[in-house]
Amino acid sequence: FALVGPWLYTQLQRELTPNEDRGIFRVILNFPLGSTPEYASSYAADAEAVMLNTPEIDRMFRITGFGGGGANRGFMFVSLKSWEERDRTTQEVLADLRGTFMGNTGGLMLAAPIRPLGGRRSSSGGVQMVLQGPEFSELQELAGQFEARIRDSEVLTQARVDPQPNKPQLDVRVDRARAADLNVPLVEVATTLESLFGGRRVTRFRRGGDEYDVRVQVEDTDRATPSDLGKIYVRSTNGALIQLSNLVSYEEAIVPEGYPRRDRQRSITLSAQLTAGRTQGDGVDELERLAREILPHNYTYNWEGETKEFIDSSSDAFVLFGLALLFTFLILAAQFESWVHPVTIFTGVALAISGGITVLYCSRYWGVAQTDNLFSRFGLIMLIGLVAKNGILIVEFANQLRIAGRDAATAAFEAATLRFRPILMTAISTILGAMPLVLAAGPGSESRNPLGLVIVGGLSIATFLTLFVIPIFYILLDRLVMRFTGKSSAHGLVRAAEINHEVNQQEQLIAAGPRE
Repeated sequence: FALVGPWLYTQLQRELTPNEDRGIFRVILNFPLGSTPEYASSYAADAEAVMLNTPEIDRMFRITGFGGGGANRGFMFVSLKSWEERDRTTQEVLADLRGTFMGNTGGLMLAAPIRPLGGRRSSSGGVQMVLQGPEFSELQELAGQFEARIRDSEVLTQARVDPQPNKPQLDVRVDRARAADLNVPLVEVATTLESLFGGRRVTRFRRGGDEYDVRVQVEDTDRATPSDLGKIYVRSTNGALIQLSNLVSYEEAIVPEGYPRRDRQRSITLSAQLTAGRTQGDGVDELERLAREILPHNYTYNWEGETKEFIDSSSDAFVLFGLALLFTFLILAAQFESWVHPVTIFTGVALAISGGITVLYCSRYWGVAQTDNLFSRFGLIMLIGLVAKNGILIVEFANQLRIAGRDAATAAFEAATLRFRPILMTAISTILGAMPLVLAAGPGSESRNPLGLVIVGGLSIATFLTLFVIPIFYILLDRLVMRFTGKSSAHGLVRAAEINHEVNQQEQLIAAGPRE
């Protein structure tokens, strides 16, 4: 049974934290590159209209043009009605909205829940992989292959690449010879383009206690198309006005949105949403599989956002679990003055951990399938101390009986029999104390359920089995020690008791002293 638990653990879905019905979520709006503020506002209004048609939504707010993306991105923060006033959970509302968003062609809308721990507020949820390599153009091609494969994936959907490769750009070239013939300095051309099309701060003015920038720029309607360059004039050194279109030529081009770097290498961030019933662990496994098939040897990948937190927390949890086992073992070894008895107690710990994992895995057969997450790992760590206590009660009493002169088999049997009631009482009280976590319903119950299931399931199974397993291992290990050392496993304790008895006798003789 102890070997079944580790195998079942590999079959569990993994995530950082369960999706709680918190009644809030966010929507990331990605507009086409080059969108005007008016288009972004109109598109965001359409998304807001979709939200207002959802009866569970209580209130929301939206902004556009954040995160350094100019008018290309927007954000919506949505709050649902209280848990008692709606029939659908946050996850069910999100699933319905995602289906609606998939049919929208004006931009990309990503609806993601807000998790209880970690994650940036601007994160789009799902999984995020950072592709790294020496050539940016090659990274773009590789990211395109990832997008194509994700479209056919059963795990991931709605792939997005950042920075986007199709940002519209107008390349303006100045005819230097023509400008020199017309006595127009190049700085005059550059300053005119900067001021009228890009905007230039020329001064400030104060009103009350506030200062305001004064920027020079033509009206939006006069700088909407490349032909608007012909409406601009520059002044030559002799005072004549020269039409700008006589001095420059332009060409429309498509360029990447940016050229980011990470760890001194070019990088592109690949984001994708999870399909229904999938977790972060499934998304990570899918992207790692695609990376092994697509990436050349000189290109690598890393993780970003919530995915990075999930990967880091997984490794940290294993380290913490290992340290908990190590320190428990060392404390037990010091308590019993033996390296053998901690092994005996750890047989019960192994049964408890396997029992907790088994109950966690079997939850899919009677309700919502539980996952391997931060809270279930906390439960496994708690089981180490809770179950070690039962083993200590048996082994400690058995050692006392060994000191009194009983053999290993008799001492183990009497210890398990006489300690049955205190073991059962403490186990039942702990199980009943954790039952509210198992039976919890409502907001936040998704995080409490796996913690309670692991504690109740692991402790229940271990309490029953350790009453038989620990005495048996106590006898077997004692015989093993006798075979290799010729002394029993309690020899050190027996010898220590004899020494204490001799010391006490000497102290009594010294205290009595010679009588006159």
